[in-house]
Amino acid sequence: EFAMMTWPEVKAAIAAGKTTALVYTGGTEQRGPQNVNGGHTLMGTEIVKTIAARLGNAIWLPVLPYTPNNASADLPGTIGLTPEILGLILERISEQAIATGFKNVVIMGDHGGGQPQTYAEVAKKLEAKYAPQGKHVFFCDEVYAKAQNDFDDWLVAHGYPRSSHAGIPDTSTMLYLGGDKGWVRK
Repeated sequence: EFAMMTWPEVKAAIAAGKTTALVYTGGTEQRGPQNVNGGHTLMGTEIVKTIAARLGNAIWLPVLPYTPNNASADLPGTIGLTPEILGLILERISEQAIATGFKNVVIMGDHGGGQPQTYAEVAKKLEAKYAPQGKHVFFCDEVYAKAQNDFDDWLVAHGYPRSSHAGIPDTSTMLYLGGDKGWVRK
C-alpha cells in the first residue's frame, strides 16, 4: 500500500521486484437508499489490495474517489468528474508512477462509466510514449464490468432478476466486505 509506505520502503520494494503500480479508481455516487455514497471507493480499495497481493509484484496507489459522473439534487450523493478531467488525472498519476521507478502501470477501476474510452485512451497514449523505454501502461478492463456481468449471469441462472445500479451484486459485495463497518444500511 503505497500511501502507508515510506520513500525508502518504496525504493526497496521496487528494487526487490515490486515494479508494477496499480492505479485504481473508485467513485462517489448515490448507490440506492441502502449503500453509502463512497461504495465504489470502499470496494475498490479492498479489491485492488487483493489484486496486488495475488500478483506479488505490485504496489497499489491510493484509490481515486472520483470518476465520470454528474451530481443530482434529486438523488444527492454523487460528486463526479468529466471524462476529460479524469483522463488528465490518470495520465498524471501514471507518469508520476513511472517517474517513481515503476516499470508497469495498470489502470483499472470499480466504476463502469468512462472506463472503456477514457482509461483505454490514457493507457494507449502512455504505452506508445513509454514502451520504447521498456516501461508499460495497461488498461485492465476485466475487473468491474466483468465481475458485474458474471454476477448478473449467475443471478439469472438461479432465477433472480438481472441487477441494475446499486443492485444485488454491489450490495452483496458491500455487505461481504464491509457489513460490519456500516457500508450498507440494513
